[in-house]
Amino acid sequence: MLAPLILLLSSAGFTHSALYKTVYAGGYKLSYWAGGEDYASWCKSRELCTAHDSFLAMPKTATLETAIEEIVPTNGYTWIGATDAVAEDYYRWSDGTAVDDYYTDWQPGQPDQFTNYEDCLEIRYYSSLAWNDRACESRNGHVCQQSQSKEVASQNSVLTFSDASGNLDSRATFLEARKACENNGMRLARVDEKKEYETLKQKLRGNPEVKYWIETEFADCVYMSYINSLKASDCMDLKLPFICEEISPWAVTLSSESAELQEEENLKIDCTAKGFPLPVVSWYKDEELLTNDSNERVHQSIESASSTLVINNSHLTDAGRYRCFATNAAINFELNVLAFVDLKVNPKGVEFQKVEEKTPDFFAEVQKLKEKKKQTSEV
Repeated sequence: MLAPLILLLSSAGFTHSALYKTVYAGGYKLSYWAGGEDYASWCKSRELCTAHDSFLAMPKTATLETAIEEIVPTNGYTWIGATDAVAEDYYRWSDGTAVDDYYTDWQPGQPDQFTNYEDCLEIRYYSSLAWNDRACESRNGHVCQQSQSKEVASQNSVLTFSDASGNLDSRATFLEARKACENNGMRLARVDEKKEYETLKQKLRGNPEVKYWIETEFADCVYMSYINSLKASDCMDLKLPFICEEISPWAVTLSSESAELQEEENLKIDCTAKGFPLPVVSWYKDEELLTNDSNERVHQSIESASSTLVINNSHLTDAGRYRCFATNAAINFELNVLAFVDLKVNPKGVEFQKVEEKTPDFFAEVQKLKEKKKQTSEV
């Protein structure tokens, strides 16, 4: 009889963290962190984002700023990745680019150096969410930003270690371990690429010599430990502790992140997500869950790990924000992972007025800095 499985790590695989919400937008994953060690100074917040293979958020476009406002609380303070510590009143993003060369959202009258030590950029609520300068040592929540192309499943794993109770019965053969995970609604932890291996390895640091059964596409009956790489072994006789996992919803993707219609036109937008167990994906308008009844003019068509927003014969009143949430047992079915689309519906006969966000070209910015440096040296 196998010992009961005990949940050890949080939904992001770190015991100290309390992930509040994640939104996908503009090719990025943006995650708000707070609580425990994640309620931290600006410098510490930047380090914590690096630990998540991401960086302190740099909302250089209105799209990213709007996405961040979806996940940060209105009753708190949230660090994002800019500071003027190097040159007073000259804020730079963490990648060295000038804040003023991109989209900005300063609260009127800010930055104001109110305490003479306010050198870091936060988002806080005034009459609405906006930017403010604050002392870098202040403890805030923070938003981390990661390219969706860099995200892997293991970064979103909820791990359960069979030996958590210290009971020797928690050891099993490979096939017994796989079955035990399945019987508990999980799967044997998977490692199919180097990045997943490195992520899981870091989570084994507390027990560096203990070997655990894991799953991989390359071979059956594979185990790993913090000090040993993957090794194949006997499937039938060797009994080891093992790791089960759930994967919180991730890689939430929309077929379109912006939409503009004329009255009476039709619209379909697909929303997909990954995770284990497979996520339940649902569309909401404002706070209301859309019906799954295909006879309704506005509805959603729900399938496995996906849902399609359907609007037929659009009305002006259909305009607004539509949110696609992905949830599963790994996050207790809370609505904390999403993507969204803002729909505009124009009256019949009114032409679209598309406004494109422009991000400065990197090489053009470098040339501008060179010219500025040259002018300064000539003076």
